[in-house]
Amino acid sequence: RRGTNFSVILIRLHLCLMMQARESAAYADRKKKANSGENWRKEMHDFKLRFLAQEMKLREDQQKQFITVYTQMTEEKEANMNQVRRAMVRVKKLDNPTDADYTAANDEMIRGHEQDLAIEKKYEERFKTFLSPKQIFSMKEAERKFREKLRGMRGNRPPKSD
Repeated sequence: RRGTNFSVILIRLHLCLMMQARESAAYADRKKKANSGENWRKEMHDFKLRFLAQEMKLREDQQKQFITVYTQMTEEKEANMNQVRRAMVRVKKLDNPTDADYTAANDEMIRGHEQDLAIEKKYEERFKTFLSPKQIFSMKEAERKFREKLRGMRGNRPPKSD
């Protein structure tokens, strides 16, 4: 009888260890996927900065300052739009959203676009301290071109499902 209990304990211990190993592997896989997404975003941001700098014909002395200021602007705009996305997701997750829920989400979208414009204006003032009006105009044109190129590349893959 004593041997049977010991065998049961060993089997349970073995099963626990196997489950823990499986969970650890799954966690590592999720972390790896999250890191690869983050790496992709960083690489895309760096590529965009190089593209903009080239299109704007930035001098070497302007590039470092541009990269710093543009990155700060991008981070603020992303944080703002993430807040808007969260409001939209909240409504989509509701089983039976009310008119008040939709109104709140619509108001948040408008607030987000207004805030996005305020961020652009704030940073335009900073860009004016070291970029020419032509370079600022070229930046906006280059951003548009960059978005169009991304849309074109995205057109070659299936759209995300909601």
